[in-house]
This record gives sequence, structure tokens and C-alpha cells, in this order.
Amino acid sequence: PDILVILLAVCCIAIIGGVFMWFIDRYTQDSNFPTSFAEGVPNGVYWAIVSMATVGYGDKVPKSRLARLFTVFFLLIGVMMIALLQSWVIDHVNTAQSVYVSQLQKASDVLNGVKVGVVNASVEEWRMRALGAQVVVYDTVENGIRDLADASNPLYAFAVDMLAAAVIMNTLVKSTDEIRPSGSVNEPLTYGFVVNNKTANLPATLDGYNIT
Repeated sequence: PDILVILLAVCCIAIIGGVFMWFIDRYTQDSNFPTSFAEGVPNGVYWAIVSMATVGYGDKVPKSRLARLFTVFFLLIGVMMIALLQSWVIDHVNTAQSVYVSQLQKASDVLNGVKVGVVNASVEEWRMRALGAQVVVYDTVENGIRDLADASNPLYAFAVDMLAAAVIMNTLVKSTDEIRPSGSVNEPLTYGFVVNNKTANLPATLDGYNIT
């Protein structure tokens, strides 16, 4: 993947730049870049990473003219590599968002004005209304599936969550040839809990869990 190539290139540039900085400045300032390869190169790589990230702590700085000239060149290369990495991330986020919006638009085109059954006060009811469907509310899934299986009923589909769909597949769908599962819409959902004094310890128990 492109991201692995970019990350590998960034790591290689950081290592090469760090080694080169140590090599050209090791005799100018032994405190920052010790002459020992084992001690000096890690400091050089650290300097390279900090410089590429444009952090610039200032604890490792070049002293010789050649080292400073190399720093200017290295900073330009490093900034371009980090910018390339950032552009890759932004591009993929935008692409994922565009795909999501496109899927919603397709769903809206299909469901707009169509009668779709949902369970009363469910997430699916809110979602189908947002997609422009003509919502038919039922008290239970079973009642909605029963109307869906009725050929004389104008109900186009019944929207349920995946858990309910699994139950329907194992029970209700087996009893008729008139209905079948068709497609899914994957969306992250966050659930909250309303508690009373008897369950005062529940929030502490759930603290740190992200249920989606």
C-alpha cells in the first residue's frame, strides 16, 4: 500500500539524515553527537526525526557550516515527506467520506417515498425518516414481517438491526418464501444508559467502555 511506502521512505530518510549529520558534525560537538558510532548515530537519528516533524526542540543543533547547510537541505526534504504523508491521510479520509455519502444518496434514492416498516421509537425509524422513506411503525418485528410477507400489503421493506435480522433469518424467514434479507447499512452507533439510585455503581462500571 502507498502508506507503507511513504512510511518506509520517511524512516529511511530519517536514518540516512541522522547518520550523515553525526558523521559531519561529530568532531565539532562531541556532547551532541559523540564520536562513537553506537552513541552518536542514535542522537543523529533523533535530531533527524525531530527536524522532519518541524518540532525543533533545540537540544541537538548543528555547529559546523557543512552541518548547517545540510540541515537546510534536510529540512526541505523532511517537510515535503511529512506533507506527502499528511496529504495521503487527508485524501483517504475524504475518499471514505465520499463513499459514505454516495451510499447514503443511493439509499435515499431507493427509499424515497417508499413504504418501509420499522419498530416504534427505534434507531431504524429515525434513519428511514432521514432517508425520505414513508415510515410504517409497528410495535414488534413479528407484526412488521407478517405484513411484509402479505402480498396484498404495499409494504416495500422492513428495516431492522443486524441482531434482529439474524433472528428473522433463523425463524421467520424460514416459514415463508415471500421475504428475504437484502443489503445492509453499516453505521457506528453510541448507546447511553439512564439509571436510578439503585444502579448508582453502573456508570463507574461502564466507565472506559465505548459501546458501538
